[in-house]
Amino acid sequence: LSSSYAKRYKYSGNIQVAYANNQRGTPEDADFTRSRNYNIIWNHTLDPKARPNTNFRANVNYQSPTYQQLNSYNPASIIQSQVNSSVNYNKIMGGGKYSLGLTTTASQDNQRKTVSLSLPQLTFDVQRFFPFKRQVQVGEKRWYENIGVNYSFNAQNNISTVDSLLFRKETLKNMQNGGIHRAAVSTQFKVFKWFSLSPQLSANEYWYLQSINKTFNADSNRVETDTIKGFTRAADFSFSTNLGTMLYGTKYFNGKKLRAIRHVMTINASLGFRPDFSDEGFGIYKKVRQDTARTDELLYSKFEGGIYNGPGAGRQGTLGFNINNNLEAKWRSYNDTGFEDKKIKLIESFNLAASYNFFADQFKLSPITANARTVLFKQLNILLNGFSFNPYALDSAGRAVNKYLINETG
Repeated sequence: LSSSYAKRYKYSGNIQVAYANNQRGTPEDADFTRSRNYNIIWNHTLDPKARPNTNFRANVNYQSPTYQQLNSYNPASIIQSQVNSSVNYNKIMGGGKYSLGLTTTASQDNQRKTVSLSLPQLTFDVQRFFPFKRQVQVGEKRWYENIGVNYSFNAQNNISTVDSLLFRKETLKNMQNGGIHRAAVSTQFKVFKWFSLSPQLSANEYWYLQSINKTFNADSNRVETDTIKGFTRAADFSFSTNLGTMLYGTKYFNGKKLRAIRHVMTINASLGFRPDFSDEGFGIYKKVRQDTARTDELLYSKFEGGIYNGPGAGRQGTLGFNINNNLEAKWRSYNDTGFEDKKIKLIESFNLAASYNFFADQFKLSPITANARTVLFKQLNILLNGFSFNPYALDSAGRAVNKYLINETG
């Protein structure tokens, strides 16, 4: 059964429903087989004129695992193992301040006879807003009026099982779900006249309807994992700040062609901190014995294997720098009508970056990376991407490799 439909300025789509009763042999035969298969295809699109700021689209292709093998004459369809479906709904609200998205997806593997469903995925975003900004501006803007807030919420409900058990009650009970709130408070202001300071405080809130608990079974000498049903939550946070400035330098020439060279250097220094959420005071991580012959314990999170994982273990305190260079020349070209000055990028970008982790057990200084791109007179285009210097692994072989890279790439 196949049908197309449309309503002007509203929506359009088509639907196909197929059913097959495949029989091999006769009921009297010892190898007699019978299978009932189906295939449902639905495509739907909402016209943008019907509901401004609202979008709905469906692309559904759901079928029995052996439908194409037994009923299709198309070789590509017969050997196709992966079939995907999706239904999407998006809406922008509050004059663009808020956006809501709902997505349902299905992925079938016809060879393994498995199916993975997401029912549904939810996304809610809030455009950056300034809670302390005055409605009526009188005089100069206050420093706290630049404090902005970002917020978003994501949630998922996922099922992954064999197709024959998809709609069983036990399968629905084992649905994996979770949600995460993300929020960030940031601002930017000038310090010492020439520098720009951008501090930011970020926080995440994790929501789950299940968690795990691990115990050591001395009889089997193994760690057993139990799923505990019930709402549970956790949060983490981090702080970072960035201090940046730009330096300009121009050298003028009296030559007939080369008129000036301009160098722009962008310097950024960053500082970040994140606590160790594996500390017992947060109640997120636990320890369990691994073996009867071993005394050391395994550290694990009760959100291990969750959709959004959970707060990370390990304290971090990083100091980083990033220096980017840009070099341009002003070149005078002559023609029959006179002359023309053009800007030419000698070095489009030459970037140096590294970071230092104060709380790392070893290798506190990260490899120093360099990325460069230069375009010279549109004739020479050199790209050096990902060249790095590792102060801890620079043995004789490393020095030889770095020397070769420098010679070959300039």
